[in-house]
Amino acid sequence: MTREEYNEKSFDELMNFLDGERDDIHTYEDMKDFAKYQIDEENLYFAIHVLEGIQKDPAEWYLYDYTMGTMDEIRGITCKEDVEDLIEE
Repeated sequence: MTREEYNEKSFDELMNFLDGERDDIHTYEDMKDFAKYQIDEENLYFAIHVLEGIQKDPAEWYLYDYTMGTMDEIRGITCKEDVEDLIEE
């Protein structure tokens, strides 16, 4: 996404676009489902990491790379500025 596209889009438009383009953008429901899956798979430490992350930083959208496990911080996204660093310059 270019800077111009970023500036033109509303927060909802931006998040829906990024959700379709990036693997590290997730909804609150996606994060809860991922934590449930980790519990079912007996990966309790991983599930706790996810649940603590969404509890600590409540939001409707999150930036998190599932493949990084507990090494990646879970960041809530509540405004456009939270994803500004993802914009291509």
